[in-house]
Amino acid sequence: MTAMTSVVPRLILGFALVAVMAGNATAARSGRGSASSGSVPTFDVRPSCKTGVDVGIRKDIQACVDSENNSRAELVKHWDEFAAGDRTLCINAASTGGSATYTELITCLEMLRDAKALNQKEARDSAAATTGTETRTKSKR
Repeated sequence: MTAMTSVVPRLILGFALVAVMAGNATAARSGRGSASSGSVPTFDVRPSCKTGVDVGIRKDIQACVDSENNSRAELVKHWDEFAAGDRTLCINAASTGGSATYTELITCLEMLRDAKALNQKEARDSAAATTGTETRTKSKR
């Protein structure tokens, strides 16, 4: 494995942590509590969709809202597959800096899940390589 493959998951988790810390600071200033990870949150995605249309990223607000609602429906189906801590982290990250979207939430959850899986694979590969080296060294003695 290259050094870069082990750095990328750590960078992703680092960015997520920074976003959550910023969100917690914003929540503390605004007096609202942190989001619960018990169930899929309900976001008002219209402001984000409107901004997308206003800046030319989206052509139609309703198509954007429909897309976000489809993303929420997918989250509902798979919500329990994500770790509770990751759900809390990503709810806070998606809610930071403006109106939250389900697309941001699901992207965060998938990145954390995939980064953990990559780290676990690297750990298994490293352990297997170390065990293989130790076995070869012992057999030479």
